Amino acid sequence: MKRLSVIIVVVALGASAAVLNPPADLDPGIVETVQVDATDADIDPRFFFCPWALADGVNDTSVSGLSRSRTDYLISLPFNGEMSTLGKREIQNDRATSIEISSLQPVGESSAIVEFGLGPAGADVLAAGNGLAAADVCPSELPDVWHVGGGSTADGDRLTLRLFNPFLDVARVDLTVVSELGAEAATGFEGVSIPARSTKTIDIGAVLPGRQSLSIFVDNVDGAVIPALVRGSGGDVAVWSGVGESDTWELPLTVDGGLTGSIILTNSSILPVEFSIDVFSTQAEVSTPVTGGIEGPGQTVIPLADLGEATYGARITGDGPFGAVVVGVAQDARAAMAGVRNPSSQWILPGVNVEPGAEYRMWVLNTGVDTVVVSYGSSGGTVDGQLEVAAGAVASVDLSDLGAAGLIVEAASPFSVAWSVIDVPGVGYVAGIPVVGTGTGG
Repeated sequence: MKRLSVIIVVVALGASAAVLNPPADLDPGIVETVQVDATDADIDPRFFFCPWALADGVNDTSVSGLSRSRTDYLISLPFNGEMSTLGKREIQNDRATSIEISSLQPVGESSAIVEFGLGPAGADVLAAGNGLAAADVCPSELPDVWHVGGGSTADGDRLTLRLFNPFLDVARVDLTVVSELGAEAATGFEGVSIPARSTKTIDIGAVLPGRQSLSIFVDNVDGAVIPALVRGSGGDVAVWSGVGESDTWELPLTVDGGLTGSIILTNSSILPVEFSIDVFSTQAEVSTPVTGGIEGPGQTVIPLADLGEATYGARITGDGPFGAVVVGVAQDARAAMAGVRNPSSQWILPGVNVEPGAEYRMWVLNTGVDTVVVSYGSSGGTVDGQLEVAAGAVASVDLSDLGAAGLIVEAASPFSVAWSVIDVPGVGYVAGIPVVGTGTGG
């Protein structure tokens, strides 16, 4: 069993105060040292790591958090070995809070750490601006091997890999890259060093141009990093963090915003993995599972058009562990989202309705044998609406008129959930964050 002990030191502003301008309702001058002890893939669930955010004068990113407890919400920006902590904000239970990156880091891309005093909690990012809608969950796990599937360097797509090391020690990782050509043999992918409290960015398109589909495995050799892919075309980008591996994945959301999409399955093992995909429509129709294999190490790309023409969700099972991501593309839009490992009876959606003027939709997949009635609310536990989802079906609801940001979503039995954001032409897909221990299956 791999055991990793790291310390995150949260420091006061000090000399950084002259260049950083924290929001008025943040309490600056916080000095706090927190011991984070990670065993296997688990880390203190009060910490969430966001490998990508953008503030460039045109586009901005909201880092959103929501806790089921009344607690403190704190955001830090590790950069070039230093930790700039802008202070903390007290939040009420079941109420989301958001901080715009432009108020913390005026220019460029950055990575962030979100900390809650109490949980259960979750955090995500939503970037919006001129034709941009990009959103991603901030992970709290540290698997030995990350799967980051679904990239492309063909047809003008820009693709960068971000390796975020928020910890005190230098991290070292090995990268395995696979594409439609098989395992890629480019140099510079072994023993990649990421300095403490910093983010390394690798331009994958410059190294491996012209790949239609490309996936990356990130092996934490020393220390740990949190990886993410950023795939762009025109003004829109898709950003999605890596995931660990599982023998079951659910995709409550496969397509929205008129995108054309694919499911990408990844296998980091040397042994092949056989898989089966069950498709769930809005009409609870029974479909014949789609089966196939993933070579090891390798990827398998399944166009959504091969699964059906209607709106649907998917459950993928394998005879070994693998990763799963859904990717959608259009001429001026890119969106991507990793799958959900297990259904749960409670979910947190921090970033819903953060950006005014965008369209938001929630997607619920019920792979169980009984109908579920899902309640959702955005203000201190108040129920704003309900959605009935038949057994073996997927359903969606427009959230744009709710007003308040963030959602708690719950039901009497487990289900899986995701949400989409559309700010034409930009589209973003985001998986929900399960409240662990509340009827979680698997």
